[in-house]
Amino acid sequence: MSRPLAQPTRFYGLALGKELNFNAGTDGLITDAVTSPDVSTKSLFYTDCTASNAIADFTNGAEGQIVTLITLDSNTTITNGTIKNADGVDKLMGVGDTAVYIKHGASWYEIASRHTSTGIQTLSNVKNAASSATLAVGTKILKVMGSAGAMSVLWNLSGGSIGDTVLIVGGSVGPTFTIEAGNNLFINGTAKLTVSGTAVGLAFTKVSDTNWYALGWGTV
Repeated sequence: MSRPLAQPTRFYGLALGKELNFNAGTDGLITDAVTSPDVSTKSLFYTDCTASNAIADFTNGAEGQIVTLITLDSNTTITNGTIKNADGVDKLMGVGDTAVYIKHGASWYEIASRHTSTGIQTLSNVKNAASSATLAVGTKILKVMGSAGAMSVLWNLSGGSIGDTVLIVGGSVGPTFTIEAGNNLFINGTAKLTVSGTAVGLAFTKVSDTNWYALGWGTV
């Protein structure tokens, strides 16, 4: 009796897979406004977004399916909800970063990630709202600048992993801004610190899922 032929997997997208992701430029591509990519026939994806784009779900997946995402831009956020990021918060990706998720039930759970981006993230016209500033995982320097000479107030940071350290500095030509304590930013002995528009700032380390503690002043 002959043995039956092995059944092919329904998931493609590896280097030698049927979809040939690495040979076809549009296979697995996530562009602007694609917030819930269809993963029914692929498991390898990459982004090339020119504007801010938040990925909230991977649709049409199967139990146990593993999806790998590579970001080729710094405009992609993986929101924490249906997708369960390891640190429980939204994940702002950088150029060359990767994240791997496995599906269980209705959710996707992060099982691995790699962050290579270490450049300077610039935030302009920061207002006094907790959602104004988002720390890109892997970014070491957060440069804050106001708009049209207006005062800016930095209230909060989100993203990052416990143990990450970020140096918050003023823009080289930006106006003075204030770091406001008490909104997950903790500064010993003071409620706020004012930073002039120079390359000097305050370093924070993430010590819990949401809280950042000041270490001290530093230079770029």
